[in-house]
Amino acid sequence: MNQKQIIKIQIAIIFITVFSFVQIAQASPITSQNIVDLTNKTRIQNGFNELNISSELSKAAQDKAYDMVEKNYWSHQTIEGHPFWIFVDRKNYQWNHLGENIAADFNTAEGAMNGWLNSPSHQKNILNSDYQDIGVGAYNNIVVAYYGNQENSVNYINKITEIFSQWRVHLSLPFAYQ
Repeated sequence: MNQKQIIKIQIAIIFITVFSFVQIAQASPITSQNIVDLTNKTRIQNGFNELNISSELSKAAQDKAYDMVEKNYWSHQTIEGHPFWIFVDRKNYQWNHLGENIAADFNTAEGAMNGWLNSPSHQKNILNSDYQDIGVGAYNNIVVAYYGNQENSVNYINKITEIFSQWRVHLSLPFAYQ
């Protein structure tokens, strides 16, 4: 090996070492906060509002992750056949829009997020304009993210106003009184 080849190998080793360090430095552990941060970063990059952390959704997601690990199943439904929203309902989150993403066996928050973004149905949950809240739970190798929009009095008032507006249109007379 000549001096020129040795220098090229040394440069390649330095480059690989630096590149590997940068990759490791950019990877974050799977925590609820890291998943929320990555979700909101993705939403902002795509023109959506950030989601607010909901304590009810967070507790429900944690319960779902724990349930899946302890009962050894992998599904949006519980092993007993209940839909995923049973965990949310148990925490009294009154929702009118709700979604769930689940992930397993990822080593980093970025890995889980990339997995979801590469799946059209999971990406749709992350980039859904109907959602205003998020809750994330992680247990062992399972991550659960709930996305929701709570029902509230403003929603009901808007619905009632919309209904009365439609009735008024349908009840208006086709002629004018003189």
